[in-house]
Amino acid sequence: MIFRRRRRIFRCKMRVKVKICGLMRGRDVRAVVSCGADAVGFVFAAGSKREIDPDQARELVQLVPAFIAGLGLFLDQDAEQA
Repeated sequence: MIFRRRRRIFRCKMRVKVKICGLMRGRDVRAVVSCGADAVGFVFAAGSKREIDPDQARELVQLVPAFIAGLGLFLDQDAEQA
């Protein structure tokens, strides 16, 4: 990426990665994937308005291509519960 500022050229060597979290519907997952997100997140935190159950997550993860990371958000859970 090249930025021009007062006759100087700055080259940006870092790439910003984008993660969209709290997805609950298939159409939202497809939209995020088509827009180029690097990762998608699913919320498993009990009591959250974005919480999904494992069955929903299995369906949604099927829509995520292998080159996009799928992440889970857990809150105050033991490893056995997660």
